[in-house]
Amino acid sequence: MDSENRPLRAYFIPYLTTSHLMPQVDMAMIFAAHGVDVTIVTTYFNSLLFQKSIDKAITRGHCINVHKLKFPFREVGLPEGLENFSDATSDEHRQKIGKGVSMLQKPIEQFIRDNRPDFIVADMFLYWASDLASDIGIPRLTSHGMGHLALCAADCLLRYGPHKTVQSDKEPFLLPGLPGKIQMTRSEIAEWIKVPNAYTSLMQMINESIRKSYGVLVNSFYELEKDYADHYRNVLGIKSWSIGSVRLFNARNDSGNDDKHDCLTWLDSRNPNSVVYVSFGSLCSFSSAQISEIAKALDSMNHPFIWVVRNEDKENDDGEWLPRELEEKITKSKKGLIIKGWAPQMSILQHPAVGGFLTHCGWNSVLEAIEAGVPMATWPLGADQFYNEKLTQVLGVGVKVGSEAWTQLLEESRSYVEKEKIEKAVNELMGGGEEAKMRMKKVKELSVIAKAAVKEGGSSYSNVTALLDELRQRR
Repeated sequence: MDSENRPLRAYFIPYLTTSHLMPQVDMAMIFAAHGVDVTIVTTYFNSLLFQKSIDKAITRGHCINVHKLKFPFREVGLPEGLENFSDATSDEHRQKIGKGVSMLQKPIEQFIRDNRPDFIVADMFLYWASDLASDIGIPRLTSHGMGHLALCAADCLLRYGPHKTVQSDKEPFLLPGLPGKIQMTRSEIAEWIKVPNAYTSLMQMINESIRKSYGVLVNSFYELEKDYADHYRNVLGIKSWSIGSVRLFNARNDSGNDDKHDCLTWLDSRNPNSVVYVSFGSLCSFSSAQISEIAKALDSMNHPFIWVVRNEDKENDDGEWLPRELEEKITKSKKGLIIKGWAPQMSILQHPAVGGFLTHCGWNSVLEAIEAGVPMATWPLGADQFYNEKLTQVLGVGVKVGSEAWTQLLEESRSYVEKEKIEKAVNELMGGGEEAKMRMKKVKELSVIAKAAVKEGGSSYSNVTALLDELRQRR
Protein backbone atom coordinates (compact mmCIF):
# COMPACT_ATOMS: atom_id res chain seq x y z
CA MET A 1 0.00 0.00 0.00
CA ASP A 2 1.25 3.48 -0.83
CA SER A 3 2.66 5.06 2.33
CA GLU A 4 0.54 8.18 1.84
CA ASN A 5 -2.70 6.21 1.68
CA ARG A 6 -2.10 3.56 4.33
CA PRO A 7 -3.75 4.06 7.73
CA LEU A 8 -1.84 5.92 10.41
CA ARG A 9 -0.20 3.57 12.91
CA ALA A 10 -0.27 4.60 16.56
CA TYR A 11 1.02 3.04 19.78
CA PHE A 12 -0.76 3.91 23.01
CA ILE A 13 1.24 3.47 26.21
CA PRO A 14 -0.90 3.86 29.35
CA TYR A 15 0.26 4.11 32.95
CA LEU A 16 -0.48 1.17 35.23
CA THR A 17 -3.23 2.68 37.33
CA THR A 18 -6.89 2.24 36.44
CA SER A 19 -7.87 5.93 36.46
CA HIS A 20 -5.20 6.64 33.81
CA LEU A 21 -5.29 3.34 31.94
CA MET A 22 -9.00 3.12 31.12
CA PRO A 23 -9.39 6.64 29.69
CA GLN A 24 -6.36 6.06 27.48
CA VAL A 25 -7.83 2.77 26.27
CA ASP A 26 -10.99 4.71 25.40
CA MET A 27 -8.82 7.20 23.49
CA ALA A 28 -7.21 4.32 21.61
CA MET A 29 -10.62 2.96 20.67
CA ILE A 30 -11.69 6.39 19.40
CA PHE A 31 -8.63 6.64 17.17
CA ALA A 32 -9.23 3.08 15.90
CA ALA A 33 -12.84 4.01 15.09
CA HIS A 34 -11.43 6.85 12.98
CA GLY A 35 -9.36 4.45 10.90
CA VAL A 36 -6.06 4.45 12.79
CA ASP A 37 -4.15 1.16 13.14
CA VAL A 38 -3.81 1.09 16.94
CA THR A 39 -1.65 -0.98 19.28
CA ILE A 40 -2.00 -0.65 23.07
CA VAL A 41 1.23 -1.49 24.89
CA THR A 42 0.64 -2.76 28.44
CA THR A 43 1.12 -5.74 30.73
CA TYR A 44 -0.87 -8.96 30.64
CA PHE A 45 -2.95 -8.60 33.80
CA ASN A 46 -3.75 -4.97 33.05
CA SER A 47 -4.93 -5.98 29.59
CA LEU A 48 -7.60 -8.16 31.22
CA LEU A 49 -9.34 -4.98 32.40
CA PHE A 50 -10.28 -4.00 28.85
CA GLN A 51 -9.71 -6.99 26.55
CA LYS A 52 -13.45 -7.63 26.07
CA SER A 53 -13.94 -4.07 24.83
CA ILE A 54 -11.04 -4.51 22.41
CA ASP A 55 -12.53 -7.77 21.13
CA LYS A 56 -15.85 -6.00 20.48
CA ALA A 57 -14.07 -3.20 18.61
CA ILE A 58 -12.34 -5.78 16.41
CA THR A 59 -15.68 -7.39 15.55
CA ARG A 60 -16.84 -3.94 14.38
CA GLY A 61 -13.96 -3.89 11.93
CA HIS A 62 -11.60 -1.60 13.86
CA CYS A 63 -7.88 -2.29 13.63
CA ILE A 64 -6.80 -2.44 17.27
CA ASN A 65 -4.68 -4.91 19.20
CA VAL A 66 -2.76 -5.25 22.44
CA HIS A 67 0.96 -5.87 22.80
CA LYS A 68 1.33 -7.59 26.18
CA LEU A 69 4.48 -7.23 28.21
CA LYS A 70 5.48 -9.46 31.09
CA PHE A 71 5.59 -7.49 34.33
CA PRO A 72 8.76 -8.28 36.35
CA PHE A 73 6.98 -9.66 39.44
CA ARG A 74 9.82 -11.84 40.62
CA GLU A 75 12.48 -9.17 40.11
CA VAL A 76 10.66 -6.59 42.25
CA GLY A 77 9.29 -9.03 44.83
CA LEU A 78 5.55 -8.91 44.08
CA PRO A 79 3.03 -11.75 43.75
CA GLU A 80 2.01 -12.53 40.18
CA GLY A 81 -0.96 -10.41 39.11
CA LEU A 82 -0.19 -7.36 41.27
CA GLU A 83 0.85 -4.85 38.62
CA ASN A 84 -1.67 -2.01 38.94
CA PHE A 85 -1.29 0.85 41.44
CA SER A 86 -5.05 0.71 42.08
CA ASP A 87 -4.60 -2.79 43.56
CA ALA A 88 -1.79 -1.77 45.93
CA THR A 89 -2.67 -1.92 49.62
CA SER A 90 0.59 -0.59 51.04
CA ASP A 91 3.32 1.91 50.30
CA GLU A 92 5.71 -1.03 49.85
CA HIS A 93 3.50 -2.40 47.07
CA ARG A 94 3.36 1.01 45.38
CA GLN A 95 7.14 1.35 45.44
CA LYS A 96 7.63 -2.12 43.98
CA ILE A 97 5.07 -1.52 41.22
CA GLY A 98 6.84 1.76 40.46
CA LYS A 99 10.15 -0.10 40.20
CA GLY A 100 8.53 -2.61 37.86
CA VAL A 101 7.18 0.19 35.66
CA SER A 102 10.72 1.62 35.42
CA MET A 103 12.04 -1.78 34.36
CA LEU A 104 9.50 -1.86 31.51
CA GLN A 105 10.92 1.30 29.93
CA LYS A 106 13.66 -0.45 27.94
CA PRO A 107 11.45 -3.18 26.41
CA ILE A 108 8.81 -0.58 25.50
CA GLU A 109 11.42 1.67 23.90
CA GLN A 110 12.87 -1.25 21.95
CA PHE A 111 9.43 -2.34 20.72
CA ILE A 112 8.72 1.19 19.47
CA ARG A 113 12.14 1.54 17.81
CA ASP A 114 11.74 -1.84 16.08
CA ASN A 115 8.27 -1.06 14.71
CA ARG A 116 8.36 2.76 14.39
CA PRO A 117 4.68 3.79 14.36
CA ASP A 118 3.58 7.14 12.91
CA PHE A 119 3.02 8.54 16.40
CA ILE A 120 2.74 7.48 20.02
CA VAL A 121 0.34 8.47 22.80
CA ALA A 122 2.08 8.08 26.16
CA ASP A 123 0.85 8.79 29.67
CA MET A 124 2.18 11.91 31.40
CA PHE A 125 4.19 9.81 33.87
CA LEU A 126 6.18 8.23 31.02
CA TYR A 127 8.26 11.39 30.66
CA TRP A 128 10.99 9.59 28.69
CA ALA A 129 8.59 9.10 25.76
CA SER A 130 9.15 12.63 24.38
CA ASP A 131 12.89 12.09 23.99
CA LEU A 132 12.28 8.66 22.46
CA ALA A 133 9.80 10.07 19.93
CA SER A 134 12.17 12.92 19.04
CA ASP A 135 15.05 10.49 18.59
CA ILE A 136 13.19 8.38 16.02
CA GLY A 137 11.43 11.34 14.40
CA ILE A 138 7.78 10.80 15.29
CA PRO A 139 5.28 12.87 17.34
CA ARG A 140 4.56 12.05 20.96
CA LEU A 141 1.13 13.04 22.25
CA THR A 142 0.67 13.21 26.02
CA SER A 143 -2.30 11.54 27.66
CA HIS A 144 -3.18 13.45 30.83
CA GLY A 145 -5.57 12.41 33.60
CA MET A 146 -6.60 16.02 34.28
CA GLY A 147 -8.95 18.61 32.81
CA HIS A 148 -7.93 22.01 31.51
CA LEU A 149 -8.77 23.95 34.69
CA ALA A 150 -6.66 21.56 36.75
CA LEU A 151 -3.76 21.81 34.30
CA CYS A 152 -3.90 25.62 34.40
CA ALA A 153 -4.21 25.74 38.19
CA ALA A 154 -1.26 23.41 38.74
CA ASP A 155 0.88 25.45 36.36
CA CYS A 156 -0.10 28.68 38.13
CA LEU A 157 0.91 27.36 41.56
CA LEU A 158 4.29 26.20 40.30
CA ARG A 159 4.93 29.30 38.20
CA TYR A 160 3.88 32.04 40.65
CA GLY A 161 3.73 30.42 44.10
CA PRO A 162 0.70 32.43 45.33
CA HIS A 163 0.41 30.10 48.34
CA LYS A 164 3.63 31.61 49.68
CA THR A 165 1.95 34.99 50.22
CA VAL A 166 -0.56 33.87 52.89
CA GLN A 167 0.02 33.54 56.62
CA SER A 168 -1.97 30.39 57.39
CA ASP A 169 -3.06 27.15 55.75
CA LYS A 170 -6.71 28.23 55.66
CA GLU A 171 -6.27 31.78 54.38
CA PRO A 172 -7.64 31.97 50.82
CA PHE A 173 -5.62 33.36 47.90
CA LEU A 174 -6.33 33.93 44.21
CA LEU A 175 -4.64 31.99 41.42
CA PRO A 176 -3.18 34.92 39.43
CA GLY A 177 -3.99 35.21 35.75
CA LEU A 178 -6.60 32.47 35.62
CA PRO A 179 -10.12 33.14 34.32
CA GLY A 180 -12.94 33.02 36.86
CA LYS A 181 -11.06 34.23 39.95
CA ILE A 182 -10.20 30.78 41.33
CA GLN A 183 -9.45 30.79 45.08
CA MET A 184 -7.59 28.12 47.03
CA THR A 185 -6.04 27.62 50.44
CA ARG A 186 -2.62 26.22 51.27
CA SER A 187 -4.18 23.14 52.90
CA GLU A 188 -5.78 22.21 49.54
CA ILE A 189 -2.43 22.06 47.74
CA ALA A 190 -0.25 19.00 47.27
CA GLU A 191 2.65 18.69 49.69
CA TRP A 192 5.19 18.40 46.87
CA ILE A 193 4.20 21.88 45.66
CA LYS A 194 4.63 23.42 49.13
CA VAL A 195 7.80 21.54 50.12
CA PRO A 196 10.03 20.30 47.26
CA ASN A 197 10.83 16.60 47.36
CA ALA A 198 11.55 13.72 44.98
CA TYR A 199 8.04 13.93 43.52
CA THR A 200 8.63 17.63 42.78
CA SER A 201 11.61 16.67 40.66
CA LEU A 202 9.53 14.02 38.88
CA MET A 203 6.82 16.56 38.08
CA GLN A 204 9.42 18.97 36.72
CA MET A 205 10.62 16.25 34.33
CA ILE A 206 7.01 15.49 33.37
CA ASN A 207 6.23 19.14 32.66
CA GLU A 208 9.39 19.49 30.60
CA SER A 209 8.50 16.39 28.58
CA ILE A 210 4.97 17.74 27.97
CA ARG A 211 6.39 20.96 26.53
CA LYS A 212 8.67 18.90 24.27
CA SER A 213 5.78 16.71 23.12
CA TYR A 214 3.57 17.36 20.09
CA GLY A 215 0.68 18.25 22.39
CA VAL A 216 -1.75 17.05 25.04
CA LEU A 217 -4.93 14.98 24.66
CA VAL A 218 -7.44 16.15 27.27
CA ASN A 219 -10.40 14.04 28.34
CA SER A 220 -12.87 16.93 28.35
CA PHE A 221 -15.09 18.80 25.92
CA TYR A 222 -14.35 22.35 24.87
CA GLU A 223 -17.64 23.86 26.02
CA LEU A 224 -17.11 22.57 29.57
CA GLU A 225 -13.83 24.41 30.18
CA LYS A 226 -13.66 26.87 27.28
CA ASP A 227 -11.82 29.66 29.15
CA TYR A 228 -9.26 27.25 30.61
CA ALA A 229 -8.70 25.37 27.34
CA ASP A 230 -8.00 28.74 25.67
CA HIS A 231 -5.71 29.80 28.53
CA TYR A 232 -3.74 26.54 28.34
CA ARG A 233 -3.14 26.91 24.60
CA ASN A 234 -2.93 30.66 24.12
CA VAL A 235 -1.33 31.85 27.36
CA LEU A 236 0.71 28.84 28.48
CA GLY A 237 1.53 27.96 24.87
CA ILE A 238 0.84 24.22 25.05
CA LYS A 239 -1.03 22.58 22.18
CA SER A 240 -4.00 20.54 23.37
CA TRP A 241 -7.09 18.88 22.01
CA SER A 242 -10.30 18.37 24.02
CA ILE A 243 -11.50 14.99 22.75
CA GLY A 244 -13.86 13.84 25.51
CA SER A 245 -15.64 12.58 27.17
CA VAL A 246 -13.74 9.58 25.83
CA ARG A 247 -15.98 7.16 27.71
CA LEU A 248 -19.07 8.79 26.24
CA PHE A 249 -17.47 8.65 22.79
CA ASN A 250 -17.39 4.86 23.04
CA ALA A 251 -20.58 4.32 25.04
CA ARG A 252 -22.77 3.87 21.96
CA ASN A 253 -20.69 0.82 20.99
CA ASP A 254 -20.43 -0.62 24.50
CA SER A 255 -22.91 -3.34 25.34
CA GLY A 256 -21.30 -4.49 28.57
CA ASN A 257 -22.87 -6.28 31.52
CA ASP A 258 -23.84 -3.19 33.52
CA ASP A 259 -27.54 -3.93 32.98
CA LYS A 260 -27.16 -7.21 34.86
CA HIS A 261 -26.08 -5.66 38.15
CA ASP A 262 -28.55 -6.07 41.01
CA CYS A 263 -28.27 -2.41 42.00
CA LEU A 264 -30.06 -1.34 38.83
CA THR A 265 -33.06 -3.49 39.74
CA TRP A 266 -33.00 -1.89 43.19
CA LEU A 267 -32.99 1.56 41.56
CA ASP A 268 -35.99 0.65 39.42
CA SER A 269 -38.15 0.66 42.55
CA ARG A 270 -37.16 4.22 43.53
CA ASN A 271 -38.72 7.55 42.59
CA PRO A 272 -37.02 9.78 40.00
CA ASN A 273 -34.15 11.94 41.34
CA SER A 274 -34.59 10.53 44.87
CA VAL A 275 -31.41 8.46 45.33
CA VAL A 276 -27.97 9.68 46.44
CA TYR A 277 -25.07 7.80 44.89
CA VAL A 278 -21.98 7.71 47.15
CA SER A 279 -18.56 6.68 45.87
CA PHE A 280 -15.02 7.89 46.53
CA GLY A 281 -13.12 6.08 43.80
CA SER A 282 -10.59 3.27 43.83
CA LEU A 283 -7.63 5.00 45.51
CA CYS A 284 -9.16 6.95 48.41
CA SER A 285 -8.86 5.80 52.01
CA PHE A 286 -10.80 6.80 55.14
CA SER A 287 -10.32 6.02 58.81
CA SER A 288 -12.88 3.73 60.45
CA ALA A 289 -14.13 6.77 62.40
CA GLN A 290 -14.78 8.68 59.16
CA ILE A 291 -16.50 5.69 57.56
CA SER A 292 -18.74 5.41 60.61
CA GLU A 293 -19.54 9.13 60.36
CA ILE A 294 -20.56 8.73 56.71
CA ALA A 295 -22.74 5.76 57.59
CA LYS A 296 -24.49 7.64 60.40
CA ALA A 297 -25.13 10.62 58.13
CA LEU A 298 -26.63 8.47 55.39
CA ASP A 299 -28.75 6.55 57.88
CA SER A 300 -30.16 9.69 59.47
CA MET A 301 -31.23 11.33 56.21
CA ASN A 302 -34.50 10.77 54.38
CA HIS A 303 -32.86 10.05 51.05
CA PRO A 304 -32.35 6.48 49.79
CA PHE A 305 -28.76 5.84 48.75
CA ILE A 306 -26.28 3.53 47.06
CA TRP A 307 -22.89 3.52 48.78
CA VAL A 308 -19.86 1.94 47.11
CA VAL A 309 -17.04 1.03 49.52
CA ARG A 310 -13.57 0.39 48.15
CA ASN A 311 -12.54 -2.39 50.53
CA GLU A 312 -12.58 -3.44 54.16
CA ASP A 313 -8.92 -2.98 55.01
CA LYS A 314 -9.70 -0.01 57.28
CA GLU A 315 -11.39 -1.72 60.19
CA ASN A 316 -12.37 -0.40 63.59
CA ASP A 317 -11.37 -1.88 66.94
CA ASP A 318 -14.05 -4.56 66.66
CA GLY A 319 -12.70 -5.80 63.33
CA GLU A 320 -15.62 -4.33 61.39
CA TRP A 321 -15.48 -1.75 58.61
CA LEU A 322 -18.48 -0.02 60.17
CA PRO A 323 -20.61 -0.82 63.23
CA ARG A 324 -22.37 -4.11 62.54
CA GLU A 325 -25.70 -2.95 63.87
CA LEU A 326 -25.59 0.05 61.53
CA GLU A 327 -24.80 -2.07 58.48
CA GLU A 328 -27.61 -4.47 59.41
CA LYS A 329 -30.01 -1.58 59.94
CA ILE A 330 -29.19 -0.13 56.53
CA THR A 331 -29.54 -3.51 54.84
CA LYS A 332 -32.81 -4.45 56.55
CA SER A 333 -34.47 -1.08 56.03
CA LYS A 334 -33.83 -1.29 52.27
CA LYS A 335 -33.30 2.46 52.43
CA GLY A 336 -29.70 2.00 51.41
CA LEU A 337 -27.72 -0.40 49.28
CA ILE A 338 -24.06 -1.07 50.08
CA ILE A 339 -21.83 -2.34 47.26
CA LYS A 340 -18.40 -3.69 48.23
CA GLY A 341 -15.90 -3.41 45.41
CA TRP A 342 -16.74 -2.63 41.78
CA ALA A 343 -19.99 -0.94 40.77
CA PRO A 344 -21.35 0.05 37.32
CA GLN A 345 -20.95 3.76 38.00
CA MET A 346 -22.03 5.10 34.61
CA SER A 347 -25.20 3.00 34.59
CA ILE A 348 -26.00 4.07 38.15
CA LEU A 349 -25.53 7.77 37.41
CA GLN A 350 -27.61 7.53 34.26
CA HIS A 351 -30.52 5.85 36.06
CA PRO A 352 -33.48 8.24 36.42
CA ALA A 353 -33.77 7.45 40.16
CA VAL A 354 -30.38 9.02 40.93
CA GLY A 355 -30.60 12.70 41.81
CA GLY A 356 -27.21 13.43 43.40
CA PHE A 357 -23.65 12.16 43.63
CA LEU A 358 -21.47 12.39 46.76
CA THR A 359 -18.04 12.21 45.14
CA HIS A 360 -14.30 12.60 45.76
CA CYS A 361 -14.08 14.72 42.57
CA GLY A 362 -11.83 12.39 40.62
CA TRP A 363 -11.83 13.73 37.07
CA ASN A 364 -13.44 10.61 35.59
CA SER A 365 -16.23 10.78 38.17
CA VAL A 366 -16.86 14.50 37.61
CA LEU A 367 -17.12 13.92 33.87
CA GLU A 368 -19.47 10.96 34.30
CA ALA A 369 -21.74 12.97 36.61
CA ILE A 370 -21.92 15.81 34.09
CA GLU A 371 -22.58 13.40 31.22
CA ALA A 372 -25.43 11.88 33.21
CA GLY A 373 -26.81 15.27 34.29
CA VAL A 374 -26.35 14.60 38.01
CA PRO A 375 -25.31 17.41 40.44
CA MET A 376 -22.59 16.70 42.98
CA ALA A 377 -21.76 17.03 46.67
CA THR A 378 -18.00 17.43 46.49
CA TRP A 379 -15.52 15.85 48.92
CA PRO A 380 -12.03 16.11 47.37
CA LEU A 381 -9.17 14.24 49.00
CA GLY A 382 -6.01 14.46 46.90
CA ALA A 383 -4.42 14.42 43.42
CA ASP A 384 -6.25 16.96 41.19
CA GLN A 385 -9.52 16.68 43.09
CA PHE A 386 -9.48 20.11 44.77
CA TYR A 387 -8.99 21.70 41.34
CA ASN A 388 -11.93 19.71 40.01
CA GLU A 389 -14.07 20.88 42.92
CA LYS A 390 -13.29 24.47 41.83
CA LEU A 391 -14.65 23.65 38.38
CA THR A 392 -17.94 22.37 39.83
CA GLN A 393 -18.23 25.71 41.64
CA VAL A 394 -17.46 27.70 38.49
CA LEU A 395 -20.09 25.69 36.61
CA GLY A 396 -22.60 25.91 39.43
CA VAL A 397 -23.20 22.14 39.62
CA GLY A 398 -21.72 21.25 43.03
CA VAL A 399 -22.18 21.68 46.79
CA LYS A 400 -19.04 21.59 48.95
CA VAL A 401 -19.06 19.08 51.82
CA GLY A 402 -16.19 20.77 53.64
CA SER A 403 -13.06 18.71 53.01
CA GLU A 404 -10.07 20.99 53.57
CA ALA A 405 -6.83 18.99 53.53
CA TRP A 406 -4.99 17.50 50.54
CA THR A 407 -3.91 13.89 51.14
CA GLN A 408 -1.61 11.57 49.22
CA LEU A 409 -3.75 8.96 47.48
CA LEU A 410 -3.99 5.59 49.25
CA GLU A 411 -3.08 7.31 52.52
CA GLU A 412 -5.74 7.89 55.14
CA SER A 413 -7.52 11.18 54.54
CA ARG A 414 -6.30 14.09 56.65
CA SER A 415 -9.72 15.74 56.52
CA TYR A 416 -12.33 14.64 59.02
CA VAL A 417 -15.85 15.69 58.13
CA GLU A 418 -18.51 15.47 60.81
CA LYS A 419 -21.88 13.81 60.30
CA GLU A 420 -23.67 17.18 60.46
CA LYS A 421 -21.63 18.64 57.59
CA ILE A 422 -22.26 15.58 55.43
CA GLU A 423 -26.00 15.76 56.12
CA LYS A 424 -26.13 19.49 55.41
CA ALA A 425 -24.37 19.15 52.05
CA VAL A 426 -26.43 16.19 50.86
CA ASN A 427 -29.71 17.75 52.00
CA GLU A 428 -28.77 20.93 50.14
CA LEU A 429 -27.86 18.87 47.08
CA MET A 430 -31.12 16.92 47.11
CA GLY A 431 -33.34 19.79 48.27
CA GLY A 432 -36.15 21.35 46.31
CA GLY A 433 -35.15 25.00 46.69
CA GLU A 434 -34.28 27.44 43.93
CA GLU A 435 -30.52 26.83 44.21
CA ALA A 436 -30.98 23.07 43.91
CA LYS A 437 -33.24 23.56 40.88
CA MET A 438 -30.67 25.84 39.27
CA ARG A 439 -27.88 23.28 39.84
CA MET A 440 -30.01 20.59 38.27
CA LYS A 441 -30.87 22.82 35.31
CA LYS A 442 -27.22 23.69 34.68
CA VAL A 443 -25.95 20.11 34.88
CA LYS A 444 -28.75 18.89 32.59
CA GLU A 445 -27.77 21.54 30.03
CA LEU A 446 -24.12 20.44 30.24
CA SER A 447 -25.20 16.82 29.78
CA VAL A 448 -26.83 17.70 26.47
CA ILE A 449 -23.71 19.57 25.34
CA ALA A 450 -21.45 16.67 26.41
CA LYS A 451 -23.42 14.20 24.29
CA ALA A 452 -23.41 16.55 21.30
CA ALA A 453 -19.63 17.07 21.56
CA VAL A 454 -18.82 13.45 20.72
CA LYS A 455 -21.23 13.15 17.79
CA GLU A 456 -20.18 13.85 14.22
CA GLY A 457 -19.87 17.61 13.89
CA GLY A 458 -19.46 18.10 17.66
CA SER A 459 -16.45 19.84 19.17
CA SER A 460 -14.65 16.71 20.42
CA TYR A 461 -15.37 14.73 17.27
CA SER A 462 -14.06 17.60 15.14
CA ASN A 463 -10.93 17.90 17.29
CA VAL A 464 -10.12 14.22 16.72
CA THR A 465 -10.56 14.47 12.94
CA ALA A 466 -8.55 17.72 12.77
CA LEU A 467 -5.69 16.20 14.77
CA LEU A 468 -5.61 13.09 12.58
CA ASP A 469 -5.60 15.21 9.42
CA GLU A 470 -2.67 17.15 10.87
CA LEU A 471 -0.77 13.96 11.68
CA ARG A 472 -1.40 12.56 8.19
CA GLN A 473 -0.07 15.73 6.59
CA ARG A 474 2.94 15.62 8.87
CA ARG A 475 3.71 12.05 7.85
